[in-house]
Amino acid sequence: PRELCVLKDLRQLDVGGRSGAGRFVGPIEDWVATCFPKMEELDLSMHRLTGTIPAALARHPLLSEVKVEGNRLEGTIPPEFGSMPRLRRFQVEYNHLTGPIPSSFSNDTLSRQLTELHLAANNLTGDLRALAGVRLFTVTVHDNPGLCGMVPAGVRYAAGFNAAGTRLGQPC
Repeated sequence: PRELCVLKDLRQLDVGGRSGAGRFVGPIEDWVATCFPKMEELDLSMHRLTGTIPAALARHPLLSEVKVEGNRLEGTIPPEFGSMPRLRRFQVEYNHLTGPIPSSFSNDTLSRQLTELHLAANNLTGDLRALAGVRLFTVTVHDNPGLCGMVPAGVRYAAGFNAAGTRLGQPC
């Protein structure tokens, strides 16, 4: 509820549910990004959230972890996430996301910061070219049948990489 906005010094909002049995339903409201000016970590995973990932979250200057996996989110990954100065961990797996990985993910700042990227089990399309300069420790891309093309070394050798359920390694 918006009444949480009184917690101006909140650094971590961790209300992740379990196995999709969380109690939160509906969209992620834009006010989540503006109410907590010191927030560094946001975990809204494993609920029944719908709608899109708000681009407003990407404008939060201190946010280093965004975890919204295991929901019912749709739409594309907002390109604004490629410009986040501190994003280290981005978990959006097990949703209904579509479209390509934004080209903004090749941003120099993000490519130096981002270490964990979890995209598995969505409906993402295209190649992984935007991740060519990113040195990931952990990545999941499996079960995205529309992903295709060459796999950058920083993705191929990251922990968790599995091309099952994709067309990675095949021409687009």
